[in-house]
Amino acid sequence: MAPTRKQDPGVRFPWASLAAAGFGRWPSEPLPEPPPGFDGLLALRVLGYPMDEPQAAIRAFRRHFRGSELAVTELDPDDLRVLYALTATPR
Repeated sequence: MAPTRKQDPGVRFPWASLAAAGFGRWPSEPLPEPPPGFDGLLALRVLGYPMDEPQAAIRAFRRHFRGSELAVTELDPDDLRVLYALTATPR
């Protein structure tokens, strides 16, 4: 992952299909509520996102798991649910 250098693949890339075929991860529905104090930035790090520029990591995460190109700088509650689902369950 290189969220500070590039923005590909785009939001239309079939991440969920690849995960269903055994390549990568995708959260299962329904998404659980994270516990109080859940650290979304630490979860990004656990998933392998470089955290030298957290805003770039958040944008890359959103592009991948939420299909969003919005220039966000903070994780929202939906992001936290996805991150918790991805990090709370074993691979």
